[in-house]
Amino acid sequence: MKLHNTRSRKKESFVPMKKGQVLMYTCGPTVHDYAHIGNFRTFVFQDLLKRWLSRDGYKVKHVMNITDVDERTIERAKRKKVRLADVTEAYEKAFFDDLDALNINRANVYPRASEHIGEMVELSEKLIEKDSAFVEKDGSIYFDITKSHNYGSLSGKRPRDNLRRKTKREDYDEPAHFVLWKPRDEMDGMIYWKTSLGEGRPGWHSECATMALKYLGDSMDIHSGGVDLVFPHHENGKAISEALTGKEFSKYYLHAEHLIIDGQKMSKTLRNHFTLRDILKKGCSPAAVRLILLGTHYRKKLNFTFKKLDASEKKIKRLESFIKMLSGANAKKNSKTLEGDVLKLKRDFEDSLNNDLNPAPALRAFFAFIDKYKNKDISQKDAKRILKTLKELDSVLGIMRA
Repeated sequence: MKLHNTRSRKKESFVPMKKGQVLMYTCGPTVHDYAHIGNFRTFVFQDLLKRWLSRDGYKVKHVMNITDVDERTIERAKRKKVRLADVTEAYEKAFFDDLDALNINRANVYPRASEHIGEMVELSEKLIEKDSAFVEKDGSIYFDITKSHNYGSLSGKRPRDNLRRKTKREDYDEPAHFVLWKPRDEMDGMIYWKTSLGEGRPGWHSECATMALKYLGDSMDIHSGGVDLVFPHHENGKAISEALTGKEFSKYYLHAEHLIIDGQKMSKTLRNHFTLRDILKKGCSPAAVRLILLGTHYRKKLNFTFKKLDASEKKIKRLESFIKMLSGANAKKNSKTLEGDVLKLKRDFEDSLNNDLNPAPALRAFFAFIDKYKNKDISQKDAKRILKTLKELDSVLGIMRA
């Protein structure tokens, strides 16, 4: 199997660190609101990746973080005048409900940032000891990116003179010393932690690095997220981990492109910002949503339209009608071409997914096979063979409803 590595900017043969095992970390939701379909484009791609690796015989250990401590979760709690957990727990539950609706297999571990504050404090202290971080007069702790010998190797963004220090916003465009620990301020209100570093909370970039190191060790095979996370989040997480351990943080980095709506960036101001719940309220099936999210290669922008969603719904109904037809198969003769067609379908499917996890040709082969046999008289023996094949391939696609 070949995968496009963001770091090398080219396809590479996938060879895990340990034979038969894959360690994978994916950036999860910030639970301040319902996840939108752009988020689920990435989560469905990662589910496809994990399913394909599992089918290939790998034992996958998958960790996905839950970001329940950041500016957005704190702001939402303050605005509603409730505890932070009252906000984050409700949206976390909604996230898991949405995962189940889209038939996304669960990760092995879902660590919450709020439950690892002690480890984040320890990480900051160790980086200070290693002279990779410094303390400001107000108690803020920053990572010094000039001490990272290969900073920018993932994103291509290199440090410049007169580096800024970023505290308030962490989604900036240019390299900067970034915050590891923030002292308590007015914005945080009563949401802070008492630690050996003083009263405050961790920075976003230190959260993922801390949890990845705890649950996967010094190095992992695959680190993945949306393309918007390449910089600064994944670049900074990489710098933190490698400064701490002296080892390669991740062997492969995989990033999914943006989802756009009718050719435009998704935005609440344009009124084209949709959660999964918004889509399902329109009467669409979760299987159809999953299919449309699968249908475009993960490194290409996915242009989501309701016309495409309608076409996706029709494909799901076509699949279900075909499966129902198989249950009543009673032809006396077996097909002479079926076994060859099954072998070709499997070969096309595997070639497609082994080529940087491209599901589009695999889906075309899948539905072309169905169309070829939907109007034929099929024996019970052949029907069982077809259904077994479809279920085997759907263990990767995840579009067949029980």
